[in-house]
Amino acid sequence: MQFTTVSILSALSALAAVEAHSDTIWHVTDLNAGCRSSSDCSYLFNIVGDKSDKSDFTPGFSAQCTARTQQLDDSPRPCTLVGSRKSGKYNVDEVNAYVSQTLSDERGSETHFDVEVKFNDGSAKYIYHAGKTQNYDDFVAAKNFDIYPIAEQGSAK
Repeated sequence: MQFTTVSILSALSALAAVEAHSDTIWHVTDLNAGCRSSSDCSYLFNIVGDKSDKSDFTPGFSAQCTARTQQLDDSPRPCTLVGSRKSGKYNVDEVNAYVSQTLSDERGSETHFDVEVKFNDGSAKYIYHAGKTQNYDDFVAAKNFDIYPIAEQGSAK
């Protein structure tokens, strides 16, 4: 019985931690993505993570992400940080992203979008992810949208 109570309390604490990050928003702008063939896909977008007064969980940052890829390529690639790497108590180490696109009807023409931000506070390292999965046609038509980051399991926060 004690184990069950501890497990429930741990699960509720973890849920509360995820909810605490709901004030953190990353803004994707100027998205240009698509595939001309199975071996010729590309993407270009800007991403901004605002340093919110409501949230002290992630740093502010700005980056541009671009790559030439093939269909179904979900290899994260480095983005170029724009401006300062320092944001409050955090230092942004890197921003990585991938856009895995497919034109094939076999997989429902899905596009998977993921951004990863690695940062530190001088004593601990943190990794946050945000992403979405969407129909290919709807995704390539979108130019601006928001995503909501969560801590990667094993991250210090």
